[in-house]
Amino acid sequence: VKTHAKRALRDLLAFLAQFEYAPHLPTSIAKDFNDRVNLSAHGARNPRRSESTFSLEPHTTYSLSDLFAAMPPSDLPPYPTQEVTISDEQDQPPCLPQTCEWSTYHPLLTDALHSLLLCHCLIQTSAKELLRHTYMAARLVRLADGYPIFQASRSPARSDWVEVLRRADNSWLQLSASWETLCTPAPLPFFYDSLSSKVKPHVGPSQKEYADAAASLINGGPTNPTAEEEHRQRMREHDQVILDALDDERVCDEHTFRAAIVAREKRAERDRAVAAAANGTSSNNDPTTTNNNPGPKRWADEDDKEYPVCTARATAIAQWVLHAPVVTNTTRRKKRPKKAGAKVKEGPNGSIQKPSLENTAEPIDT
Repeated sequence: VKTHAKRALRDLLAFLAQFEYAPHLPTSIAKDFNDRVNLSAHGARNPRRSESTFSLEPHTTYSLSDLFAAMPPSDLPPYPTQEVTISDEQDQPPCLPQTCEWSTYHPLLTDALHSLLLCHCLIQTSAKELLRHTYMAARLVRLADGYPIFQASRSPARSDWVEVLRRADNSWLQLSASWETLCTPAPLPFFYDSLSSKVKPHVGPSQKEYADAAASLINGGPTNPTAEEEHRQRMREHDQVILDALDDERVCDEHTFRAAIVAREKRAERDRAVAAAANGTSSNNDPTTTNNNPGPKRWADEDDKEYPVCTARATAIAQWVLHAPVVTNTTRRKKRPKKAGAKVKEGPNGSIQKPSLENTAEPIDT
């Protein structure tokens, strides 16, 4: 397993080496590119570059494979930042930055990054190093949304990776936020002005929800969300269920799409029941949360019989992560080279005889 995973990892790194990443791309270059795309979409032929980008200093670019090396570049922006890990409603977006992160886009880039993480799971990479690769992959996934030309592509590897994170123990990687939050598309730096007047940059819990949650933790009591907050939470979960169903490679028609949504909604209901039982609370609208002893989870209980949510690959990798013993020193030992000049002779019965000094001695001319 580890041998094939290492070969797959080598091929994925060779694929990622074809693309580039700029940690500090000037914002004016990104804006100029977006303007030229818009002009081309409206019928303009061969739109020229803006003269304001000619006098800019050259920026540094790295190959994507260099970001996953043992020693990554040292001038990368910090990630994850507080703005990424804490979702909050902001009245005004931050000031327009002078530089931004940018990467080459490819429709298979998102799937390749998640496949790379799955390979590290099979190789049994240490949790500390895997956490670094995980944050690096999330950094690039945020940039690989294809805007303004491509739409988001389906990624079966992403669905399997999210399922592995869900089934694995919480003490395995200890991510600072959920995978959906870490992979939220980065805000376009040249749209900050329009965001302040039209839409808010991020939809998440409000300050009041954070205050109520903090007060409940300090006082030691359970949280009691209002009906409006529960409705907003259910709507966010429903939207995420639809996105997960679209990422499922087994969805090929309307019937399988509906079956995938129903199966994921049932699993979300079970998760809410277990969470409510662990917190000692229950919902009046959900009768399944009244059971305070849900019992141990089993692998067969996770998936519905009509339409399994988890794929066979995700189940196998999750079992490998949780139960496979760590195997080290899997490299083969090199064979010792044979000594030059040693001749092997066969005996009368076909047995091998070692060369003797009498047979190997040569006469010396006098």
